[in-house]
Formats: sequence, structure tokens, C-alpha cells
Amino acid sequence: MDKMNERKLLNIELMRFIGVLLIMGHHLFLIGFEGDYLFKNCWTWVDLFFILTGALTYKHFDTSKDETGKYGTNALRYTFKKYGRFFLLTVVSVLCMVFLCYGFMLFSHERKAFLSALSDSVYEMLFLSSAGFVSALNAPIWFLSATFIVLPLICYLIQAKKELWKVLSLLIPVLYFGYFGVNSSRAWPNDLLRAAACMALGTFAYLVSKVIREKFSEKKPLIILLSVCEILTIIIAGAISITGFDAVNILELLFLIIITLMLSGITASSRIKGKIPEFLGKMSMPMFIIHWIIAYATLYLSEYVRVRTCIYYLGTLLFGIIYTLIVTRGKHDKN
Repeated sequence: MDKMNERKLLNIELMRFIGVLLIMGHHLFLIGFEGDYLFKNCWTWVDLFFILTGALTYKHFDTSKDETGKYGTNALRYTFKKYGRFFLLTVVSVLCMVFLCYGFMLFSHERKAFLSALSDSVYEMLFLSSAGFVSALNAPIWFLSATFIVLPLICYLIQAKKELWKVLSLLIPVLYFGYFGVNSSRAWPNDLLRAAACMALGTFAYLVSKVIREKFSEKKPLIILLSVCEILTIIIAGAISITGFDAVNILELLFLIIITLMLSGITASSRIKGKIPEFLGKMSMPMFIIHWIIAYATLYLSEYVRVRTCIYYLGTLLFGIIYTLIVTRGKHDKN
């Protein structure tokens, strides 16, 4: 296997963490922010997560040596193994939202309504909300649900129809974004189409990154140029998202460039080292799953938006740190 593929790209882990912070900024409306507040357009960074998921999924099957031909089995195994890592946390987060939203019914003779809401939430716990069964109480779970539903099919195509999937990796995003543009529509089945389009784009990013690595890894002037391009692209994407500038349609292209250059492993960001970026990357998923609950809880804890904001960010960060430390320690103990 290529040594570059064996090395952990900590720039990707750091980008995960930054992406979660930006998405949290978009959700400030939940705790009382109104109008054109900073981070309002940061919902777009969910697409970066989709693209990254597609790229790393393709990388997994591209570098694996499984020749059994059991493509469907492999697809399901990969999906369930991936989601098993945060299934329990998702269940707890959904239960928390059920009690925060409907807990009062237990004390107001509306127990049947509470139990009905609880039974509906089972679909959300099973990552099926984006299929149209229910609306997600823990709203960000729609991202996990859409990925969960689409991922097995994509994994199958990557293995069984590899050459066809390479073509579709460009065709699907072009057709989807050409028709819908970059959007946040939640009407079924847009969640699933959006996930598929972005994950296909992730495959394309990975394929291009391999070409860059193979062709330009020894050309230092070009590496410097690509590194500058990478930094500028991140700054521009962040500025468009944070300021609310009316240019969201270009963000998919910027995300594609960012992920491609980072995965190439030859730019300046790939030189990031240390345990902190890796730890921040591990924190990103638990923070993503829990931040909506903490935001909702702040409505009960304070009437002041500034206080809610502090609780929101500090509480989410603290939870991410504690959860990651516990999980990491648990893995060490097993070993």
C-alpha cells in the first residue's frame, strides 16, 4: 500500500472539527439569534462532511484487498461498523430531545402523546428519519440518516461497478447541483439525493488527489502553489459561509478543491503533526450529535442570549472532550 495512504492526514481531522464549529454557528438561531447573524450560511458545511465521507469510503475499498466478490455483504458490513461507533450516543441524544420537548406530558395527563412521540423517535434512533418516517427531533441527525441510507448502495457500486462509479462520481453531482444548486431543502427525497451527489463528488476528489500525488509529489514549486491555493480556498469558503455573502453555489467547488488537495498529502496542511489535531477530529462526531441538545437545553437555563451562547459552545466542547477521553481510554483498556 502507498505509504501516503497509511499516514494519518491530520489536516482532515482538523477540518472535521472546524466544520462542526461552523455548523454550530448556523444553529445559533435555536438559542435566540435572529436576522443576518454571523455563521448563518454555515449549513453548507454539511456538504463538506458528505464529500469527505464519500472520499474516505472510496479510499477504503480502493485500498482493500478483499476479492471475495461479496459486494453486498461488504457494503452492509462497512456501513453498520461505521455507524455502530456512535449508535448508542445517537440513541441517548434522541431520548434527551424527546424528554426536553415532550417530558412535560408525563406530568399533564398526556402520557399517551408522550409515548407516541417516544415510539416515533425509534426511527430517528435507527438513522431512518431521512427516509420520511419522522422529522428528526435532534435535527442534525438528518445528515447521519441520509448517509446511512445511501451509503450501502454507494459501497456496492464502488466495488461491483467500479469503472461506472468513476463516471457517475462526476455526472451525478453535475446533474444534481446543476438542477437544484446548493440548497438546504428538506423535502423528501432531497436529503438522500444531496447525500448521494456530495458523496459521489467525494469519490471524484479522491481520484483527482491520487493523480496529483502521483504526478506532482516531487515538484516543489508546484507543491508550494497548491499549498497557497489550498489555504486561499479554505479562507474564501469560510468567508462566504460566515459573512452570508450571496455565493453559496460556488461552495461545492471550493469544498471539492479543499478535500482534493488535503487528500493528496503533498500540500502544506498535510505536514500537520501532533495528537491535538487527531483528538479534535475524534471530538467532532460526538460534538455534532450532541450540540443540538445542549442548544435546546439552554432555553431552559437562561433567558439571556449571551449566556446561552457560552453554555452552548463550552458545554458542547466539554462534552466532546470528556466523551472522547472515555472512549479513547476504553479502547486502550481493551488492548
